[in-house]
Amino acid sequence: MPQIQHAADLTGWDAFHAELDAWKKRGRIATFWWRDDDATRMTPALTRLLDIADETPISLAVIPHDATAELADALNTRPHATVLQHGFAHLNHAPSDEKKAEFGAHRTPDAMRLDLIAGFKRIGDLFGARFRPMFVPPWNRMTNSLVPRLASVGFRAYSTYGATPANAAPPTAVTQINARADIINWRGGRRFLGETASLELLTTHLSQRRQGSAADQPTGLLTHHADHDDACWRFIETLLRVIKKHPATAWWAPTA
Repeated sequence: MPQIQHAADLTGWDAFHAELDAWKKRGRIATFWWRDDDATRMTPALTRLLDIADETPISLAVIPHDATAELADALNTRPHATVLQHGFAHLNHAPSDEKKAEFGAHRTPDAMRLDLIAGFKRIGDLFGARFRPMFVPPWNRMTNSLVPRLASVGFRAYSTYGATPANAAPPTAVTQINARADIINWRGGRRFLGETASLELLTTHLSQRRQGSAADQPTGLLTHHADHDDACWRFIETLLRVIKKHPATAWWAPTA
């Protein structure tokens, strides 16, 4: 008799498809969202990213200090691209023996608030209605004391990295909506993390959401267009095709 393969034994695309099928069987829609970090201006890599995205919603985390009017003008022809605030100048203020952070506990609250306000104004002035009031700290890292201050600047959400537990108490004024699958191996030569590893991140989060062990928020794909190798580009193209074809999927993007 042929051996039956269980979903838990599957890997890669097989496991991803099986998880999406499990959502379909339950009559649910698996939502995804796409965050790409470090945009400042139009480059060949960013153009390629937006061409691949086509009609797929994508949220560009833009660095306010270096953002250009050229980028704002170019996005006028990209209706599915929205803009988030990515720190202020993407500068590290942490001591050399600690992990990098622009908005860490090493700075005074007043200094961080001034940067938040300046960045918020610059992004708003450049991108207008395309700007969504979500804060993305560089290196996905910021001091917890900053969270309650975000609302006073005008932010309605913030995004770092990793799954949010289902029992996590939400902030009263701002919502945490994280990215979940970073496809770059930063410690392994800044190259593609690998198909199996990337899909495992996505599949695991989908499974956790479906089973109620993680907050039911969109499963976030995280990319960094300036650092992609050929394997990254191929994976993104394939992933978008697979998600588009499956009947139990949809893309999410911040709307306000």
